[in-house]
Amino acid sequence: MIWTGKAFLAVSQENRGIIWKSSDGSEWDSLSLGDLPWMSSILISGNQIIAAGMAGFLMTSPDGEKWTRRETGATENINAMVWTGTHYFAIGNWGTLLESKDGISWQSDFSGTSQTLNSIAYTGSQYIAVGDQSTLAFSSNGVFWKSMRVFTDLPRVQNRLNAVAFGNGQTLIEEKAGIFWPHRMASIGKPFMNRRAKYMTSFGQGNYGWCYPDMD
Repeated sequence: MIWTGKAFLAVSQENRGIIWKSSDGSEWDSLSLGDLPWMSSILISGNQIIAAGMAGFLMTSPDGEKWTRRETGATENINAMVWTGTHYFAIGNWGTLLESKDGISWQSDFSGTSQTLNSIAYTGSQYIAVGDQSTLAFSSNGVFWKSMRVFTDLPRVQNRLNAVAFGNGQTLIEEKAGIFWPHRMASIGKPFMNRRAKYMTSFGQGNYGWCYPDMD
């Protein structure tokens, strides 16, 4: 879901070819775009809105009303996107990774993994994507990517990292169970060491789990 400055826009895998729109977040109207694939991700950057989803489907809009389909060359589902300020990145099933400078022309890159990727974030210096089988893919320049499995020794982890977000100098990774793992990314790529650290569940309850701290 995004906020355009005038309205909220949302997409859903349960509704093919539909953009949901609301001015207040309470009452929603559907904008039907015809017999199109379902969409799972929507992104806004400056004066452009991008929605993407099933089998590499992607389209752009200047206002959320008029949409234009774009070719990505991808055949797998697109699960998430991020705008870095200069480039767009989209990730998806079976390690799908797409890159674009303008959101219109897209090229395929190697993400360093064949695992499905579910979420992507940009820290200002690192690109981070997380996915199935506790997979974390990362890159310092968006061109060369590496991947690794994390949290493999944790009994609570469900083998799926569902979301990643960056803010206030820290990256949070959410596993399938709805538990957020704090992790500072300065040392990414170095051997990891676990220690006890407080995490927050999606219900706002404090608890204790494992995280991967800096190794500086």
